[in-house]
Amino acid sequence: MSSTISPSLVVLITVVGAGAAVTIGFSIAKMFGRIEEEKLRPMGRAQEQYMRQVRARNQTAMYWQSVDAARASNTETERTNPYVGLPRTDGGNK
Repeated sequence: MSSTISPSLVVLITVVGAGAAVTIGFSIAKMFGRIEEEKLRPMGRAQEQYMRQVRARNQTAMYWQSVDAARASNTETERTNPYVGLPRTDGGNK
């Protein structure tokens, strides 16, 4: 009696085995490895100020991009929907 294993099962077993080997290798290296991690130095005052300025510039740019996108969207809606901008006949404010 001979048993055959399908090729897809062989591939699956190989992939799972390789994943297990990588996981075990990583955990051993993490536990026993003596690699010094580079320590982060605290930022200086000038660096913090620069980062604050860049963040503010980016937030301002994102704000204006969203305003432009909203205007373009509203313009497109007004162009394609003939009822936008007309006074309401049902007594509502909008």
